[in-house]
Amino acid sequence: MSAWLSIALGEDMGELMRRANATTPIRTPTRPPGRPPQAAPQGYAAYIPNYKNYIPQYDPITWLGIGLAIFANLLIAVSLNIQKYAHMQNTQRVARGEERLPYHKIPVWWLGMVFNAVGEVGNLVAYGYAEATVVTPIGAVGVIFSGVIATFVLKEKFMRIHAAGILLIACGVILIVYAKGNEKVIEPTVEEALHDYFLTTQSIVYFVFITIAGGGLHVVCEKYGDKYVILYTSLCSLIAAWTVLGSKAFMAFFRLTVEKGQDQLTRFPAAFFAWAMLLVIIVAAVASLHFLQCAMIYHENNIVIPTYYATFTLSCIIASLVLACTLCPSRRRRRIKTAWGVRVMSMKVTMKRLPGGNGSSA
Repeated sequence: MSAWLSIALGEDMGELMRRANATTPIRTPTRPPGRPPQAAPQGYAAYIPNYKNYIPQYDPITWLGIGLAIFANLLIAVSLNIQKYAHMQNTQRVARGEERLPYHKIPVWWLGMVFNAVGEVGNLVAYGYAEATVVTPIGAVGVIFSGVIATFVLKEKFMRIHAAGILLIACGVILIVYAKGNEKVIEPTVEEALHDYFLTTQSIVYFVFITIAGGGLHVVCEKYGDKYVILYTSLCSLIAAWTVLGSKAFMAFFRLTVEKGQDQLTRFPAAFFAWAMLLVIIVAAVASLHFLQCAMIYHENNIVIPTYYATFTLSCIIASLVLACTLCPSRRRRRIKTAWGVRVMSMKVTMKRLPGGNGSSA
C-alpha cells in the first residue's frame, strides 16, 4: 500500500526497486561443506530419478557378446527358413508323385546351412564374452524375426496363439537378462574347468540324466515325432545344450591363451580336454541340427522355432545352473526374477495344449 502511495506522490519507480532489494536479502541455496556442486540432470535422469537402478548394467565386454548374439541369431533365423523352404519343395515333389530326396541333397538346403554355420560361429564367439544365461535368451530376437519370415515369405499361418507365445518368450527373456545384472564372465583354466565344473557330483549326475533322457526321447520321437513338435525340439535342445557348455569352456581357454598369455591349447596333456570341447561342439551341433530338421519336416516354422527356442533356453539355463551355478545370484530379488523368467518361458511350451491351441503340435 505504501508503494502505491509513493507512486501516487511522484516517487521514482527505480528508487523504489533499489529500496526493496536493499531491505529484502536474497536467499541462496547452501550445500554441506565438502560436497561438490551437482549438474542439472540430463536425459532419462530428468524424468526418472535413479533410473540406473532399473536398467541392467553390463561391462563393455558383455555388451560385445550381446551384440554378437543378436547378429548371429538373425542369421540363424534366415538359415532355418531357407531350410524350411527346401523341405517344402521336397513335399511338393512327393505331391507330384516324385521320390522324396534326403534334405542334404537339396541345393537350397545347403545355402541355409552356410548362413547357419556363420550364425553359430557368431554365437560361439559371443559365449566367450558373455554368460550363457545372457546370450541364450537373446535368441528371442531370432524367434521374432523367424516368425516374420515364415509368415510373409513362406506364407505360413500366424494365429493369435503364436503371437502370445512369442510375447511370453520375450517377457521371459527380459526378466532373465534383467535379473542377471553385471556379473563377471567366468574364465577357468583347464584344470579349474575339470575339477570345479565338469567333474563335480552334480555335473556327473546331470550328464547321466540327460544321456538317459535323450535316449528315451529318441525312441519316443520315432513313434510320435510327426504328431507332437515338443518331442523333436526337446531332444534337439538336450543335445544343443552341450554346444553351449562346450562353447563356454573352449572360448574361455581360447581367450586365456590369446588375450592373457596363459596357454591352454598347446599345454598337453591338459590341452586334450580343451580340444575335446571343440569336438563336443561340432558333434552336438550336427546331431541337434538333424533332429531340428526332422521337426521342421513335420511342423510349420511358426510352431517349431518358438517351441525349440523355449526348450533350448530352458536346457541351457539348467545346464549352467548345475555346472557353474551362474544363476545363483546372492540377492533374493534376482533369484525371484530369474525364476519368473523361466516360468514365463515355460508357459510357451505348454500353452499349445489349451483349447484352440492346436494341441497336436505341442
